[in-house]
Amino acid sequence: MATLKIVFRKDKINKRGECPIHFRITKDRKPRYIASGIMVPEQAWDEKNTRVRPSVQNSARLNALLQTKFAEVQAMFLESETVDRSLSSTQIRDKVNGKASIGFFPFADRMVNRFKDQKKIGTYRDRMGIINKLERFLGNRNASFSDITHAVLERFTEYMRTELGNKTNTITHNLKFLKAVYNEALRKEVIEYHHNPFRQIKFQTEKTQKGFLTEPELESLVKLELSGNPQLEMYRDMFLFASETGGVRISDLLQLRWEKIDGSHVHFTTRKTKGQMSLKLPNRSLEIIERYRRKTGYLFPVLDEEMDTEDAELLHDSIQEATSKVNKGLKELSKLAGIDKKVTTHIGRHTWATRALRKGIPVEKVSKLMGHSTILMTLDYAKIVNEDLDRAMDVFNS
Repeated sequence: MATLKIVFRKDKINKRGECPIHFRITKDRKPRYIASGIMVPEQAWDEKNTRVRPSVQNSARLNALLQTKFAEVQAMFLESETVDRSLSSTQIRDKVNGKASIGFFPFADRMVNRFKDQKKIGTYRDRMGIINKLERFLGNRNASFSDITHAVLERFTEYMRTELGNKTNTITHNLKFLKAVYNEALRKEVIEYHHNPFRQIKFQTEKTQKGFLTEPELESLVKLELSGNPQLEMYRDMFLFASETGGVRISDLLQLRWEKIDGSHVHFTTRKTKGQMSLKLPNRSLEIIERYRRKTGYLFPVLDEEMDTEDAELLHDSIQEATSKVNKGLKELSKLAGIDKKVTTHIGRHTWATRALRKGIPVEKVSKLMGHSTILMTLDYAKIVNEDLDRAMDVFNS
């Protein structure tokens, strides 16, 4: 329950010995103060009756002004407790001071725009897509934080599942971002804790199996005769390079330049995490490099050399388009090699991780070489290898 009181702030005394009179709103044990604009010396204040003492000059005018302002705050306060109980003490204060409280969508937009400012275009578009999805479901962009209740989120979840055909992990990804918006609003005291609809929501995930190629499947790609198709040959070499060299991401692979290769190592800054990487080149990777040997430009000439890489959106779109082309090529290559799996650029990353663990590289080192932020991200690959070992041990049961 919220309370409203007139308080004399002895802790805010100025150089003239005057203290301000504030209106204190306490909600969820969080006090917020609204200045009345009235300041008087300590001896002029009647604490018992919460008013300026009658003996003080202009006391009648000051007390009348104080009561008028208090009535304004009280009206807002009562509104918050009867009409819109979701208003926080901060929002009540802002309303009294003439500040418009920010709605859910403008607040979420500000959060998402930070990704654009940081040139994280993929993340920006993904999060903006989630916001737009919620807007389409609600039918307007004027929703307040209090409008998005637990019940609304349940209906939104069902809408994503049935109307949009979203899978469980996609739904969870969307809801986790919306939860992040509420957490940010809580941190900035835009809403109060008990108005967070995510308190009662439990996220669900479905276990997905990471695809990868076995050594025989990888060798079937190597043995393909592609001299008559240099484009497919380059896509094959890009996949093999990733499968040999730390599982380098396609976004980084496309941007690898010759000046980043010193003969034995490749050095680059990862696009996703901005981490500094230095990977030793295995023999097969060195052989691939020799087939594309140049002095300048990209190692694999897929992106436009003349492109303005400072244009974050242009670079992102170019990488997306190039990745799509490579993946189409890999689909064709997998058919030619007789591989009955969906082969994509990301499968090359998974392939390297499982190969590395099978060859005895400790999971901590695999995690570091892949540029993972935590070892937990790498443990999924270790589980795959352990499952293979468990199956191998089943021979003792036959």
